[in-house]
Amino acid sequence: RLGHEDLPGHVQARDALLAMQDELGFEALAIFPHLPGMRRADTLEQLGRFWTDVRPALAARIPASQPMAAGV
Repeated sequence: RLGHEDLPGHVQARDALLAMQDELGFEALAIFPHLPGMRRADTLEQLGRFWTDVRPALAARIPASQPMAAGV
């Protein structure tokens, strides 16, 4: 659903990552949730949204027979 600016940011991020996962077939992902100047509370909120909304969608596509990295 890329291009749907009316969607919340975490939904846009999830959809973009799912599209990249389809195209590239990646099984692991490194994220950098804290940018210079961000407040700690904003970083923790962003991590929470990633953990509850984005990570499960990505993990659901990894075949169960493959080993999963910690935290996935």
